[in-house]
Amino acid sequence: MNSSDVTVLVSSSPILSHASTHIVEETVASIRAHLPESPIYIMCDGVREEQLYLKNAYKEYVKELIKKMLFTWSGVIVYPFPEFQHQAVMTIKVMDEFVKTPLILFVEHDTPLVDRPVDWEMLMTITNAGISNHIRLHYDESIHPDHQHMMCGKLTENLIKTVQWHQRPHIANADWYLRVLMDAFSPESRTFIEDKVYSPVSVAPWESYQLTVYDPDATGFNMKRSRDLNGRAGESKYSMIF
Repeated sequence: MNSSDVTVLVSSSPILSHASTHIVEETVASIRAHLPESPIYIMCDGVREEQLYLKNAYKEYVKELIKKMLFTWSGVIVYPFPEFQHQAVMTIKVMDEFVKTPLILFVEHDTPLVDRPVDWEMLMTITNAGISNHIRLHYDESIHPDHQHMMCGKLTENLIKTVQWHQRPHIANADWYLRVLMDAFSPESRTFIEDKVYSPVSVAPWESYQLTVYDPDATGFNMKRSRDLNGRAGESKYSMIF
């Protein structure tokens, strides 16, 4: 398998730094460095009522992204939603209509990948075969002590079994991922994926979802393969409809 077998989904929505595109540009560049042939969809949500004060800046942000799609980037598609959908419904709609690859990589717009080696061939093979349906590229050098109880031993030398769903960058089996989302969310849902799926995953047997965390050195250390640019910049979450 190669990077053309992975569709990258980047979720984006209004943040205080818009109309600047610097955060998502860094994220896209980091993805392209790892996966040169992957199609990338930037899913630009509509503006929710509580963020109407960001509407004009966000409109300019989306326009700049479209310019980059047309004149700068290769293999990047900007998909703006005219109305507020939130992360889960956006992802379902884009996957259902556009994703044709067996695998997806989900990356929030402010969580670029780290410039460190990743065994993509292994990750792709494992997820394509359904041995692990969802492999997280961890955001820290090791598993936090408070989260160790959600780890379930090793699946392979480089994969730690977990019952912790996290929306930080992860590669997943596309058919499985879409089924999970369509089972969990109605068309009326307006929420982040993690905020709905986290709880049922955490109390289910590992075999129900088969999630893992990538452990590159097989040591539980030096695991960091993604970063957080803190696009929300301290802004609180708004109300959600599950």
